[in-house]
Amino acid sequence: MQKKTFEHEKTNEVLTERDWRLFREENLISVKGGHCPPPIREWTDIKNLPSDLKQNIEELEFQKPTSIQMQAIPIGLNMRDMIALAPTGSGKSAAFLIPLIIFLMK
Repeated sequence: MQKKTFEHEKTNEVLTERDWRLFREENLISVKGGHCPPPIREWTDIKNLPSDLKQNIEELEFQKPTSIQMQAIPIGLNMRDMIALAPTGSGKSAAFLIPLIIFLMK
């Protein structure tokens, strides 16, 4: 069975709940609870990303957010509580620190 890939044909603004469900499924993201913000697909999806932080992400050559970062960063930016489980080395520290750094830089 061939794995389907979520294409970037649509902008985030026009994606439906079904599109986000498929995206989460394809990226092994599971969420529970209500009012969970949609994940980010690219670093550029982070609203108001300070240029210094963007430059650091580029210098570290982080091409694309990991699954935990895709979902945890929007939750953190919305100041929501979460419990996140992900393997060692999956980028959890950055997932939790990026929203904190953005908040502190404001």
